[in-house]
Order: sequence, then structure tokens, then C-alpha cells
Amino acid sequence: MPPTSNAISRVAWLLAILSVAATVLTLVLAFDLTGAPPTVSETADFPTAILSTQAFVQSRWPIDFLGSLLFAVVFGLIALLGALLSGRTGRVEVLGLLMAGGILGMASQLTYVGAHQVAVAMPYCDCGFKTEEIISQTWGLMLIDGVADWLLNGAAVLLASGVVYAGAALAGQGMPAAWRTLSWAMAFVLLLGVVVSGIGIDGPVGPLLIAVVTGLLLPIWAVWLAERLPDDAPVDAATT
Repeated sequence: MPPTSNAISRVAWLLAILSVAATVLTLVLAFDLTGAPPTVSETADFPTAILSTQAFVQSRWPIDFLGSLLFAVVFGLIALLGALLSGRTGRVEVLGLLMAGGILGMASQLTYVGAHQVAVAMPYCDCGFKTEEIISQTWGLMLIDGVADWLLNGAAVLLASGVVYAGAALAGQGMPAAWRTLSWAMAFVLLLGVVVSGIGIDGPVGPLLIAVVTGLLLPIWAVWLAERLPDDAPVDAATT
């Protein structure tokens, strides 16, 4: 028996709320709303520059930690929503794309949290090799962050395909054409974010694209789904 709209509605509402909350925390850090980073002398060597920002990084970690965990939950809810929508529409593709994207997204966030929590808790030991430790740790974090970023890019590609497929699958089950258009818009911004990440554009462009998706388009998409999906719509596997 397909899931009821009540089950989908509850998951969609929770997805929208947590996505906005995680986005707010991310923007707080992206635009240094908790305070500006310390000024580092241009003549400082690499270890000195890193050490001079450690207190700043540690002060921001609770927000960073919470925001990343919330995004991990958001990705988990997307995976769950994929399962519910697949049962509702009879489309296994919706399950595959949203579930795979959700799992990759969770992996990206938990990888980031695991690596940075260790670095914040113990930046170095008093064993006489502080310089070597700081350099090694910084490069190690850069490598792990690169992995996390590309897991996130993979998730974005899968989720872009998944929301478009869900929009098509639900077109014959009471969801308006405008919601399907919103699905396409969200997919476009997700893929644009992957392009920006892939070519390495620095600055506020990346965080703003994330905010547009997770703080605006995804919540609207989810709430619209929660409020407009009719009860007990028949499965229409032929809908495109």
C-alpha cells in the first residue's frame, strides 16, 4: 500500500525546518557574523599563520558542528522522502536517486565533522614537533575536505536528478505544474553549485548558492509538497 500524504507531509515539513536552520548556521559562519578572523601578518610563516587562527576556529566550532550535523539529518530526511515518494508513485528511480544522493550527502557531512572535531580537540601535542604537526594536520584536513566536497558534489548531481524525476512522477497526482517548474529550478542551482565547486571559484558565490537551495528552494519545495499532495492518490507509473 502506498504511503499516505500524512507520512510524506510530516517528513517534508521536518526537512524544510531543519534545512532552514542548518542554512542559517552556515551563513553565520560564511559571513563571519560571530566576529572577524584575526589579522595575520603577511610576513608570518605558514605554521605561525595557522596557529594564530586556532582560537578563532575553536570558538566557531560549536556552530560549525551543529550546522554540519543538521545538514546530515537533512540529507537523511531526503533519503527517507525518496523512499516514501517512490512508494507513492511506483517509481523506483525516485528512490534510487534521492536515496543515493542523501547517503552521499550524509557521508560528506559526517566526514567533515569527524576530521575537524579531532583537529579542534587536539591541534598538536607537546612533543617538540609543533611545526611539523601543524603542517601535517593542515594538509590532512585539506585532503579530507576535498573528499567531503566531492561527496557533496556527487550528492548534488543525484539530488538534482531526483527532484526533477519526483516532479515528473507527481505531475499526475495532484501537484501543480509550478511545483514541477520549481523542481527544475532547484536542479539547475544545484548543478550550478557543482560547476562553481569544480572550477574552484572562491568568495561568497558558493555559500550563496547553497543558501538559495537549502534555505529557500528546498524548503518551499518541501512545504509545497506537504500542503498540496492529495490524500490517497492512485499510483500512476506511466506519468512522465
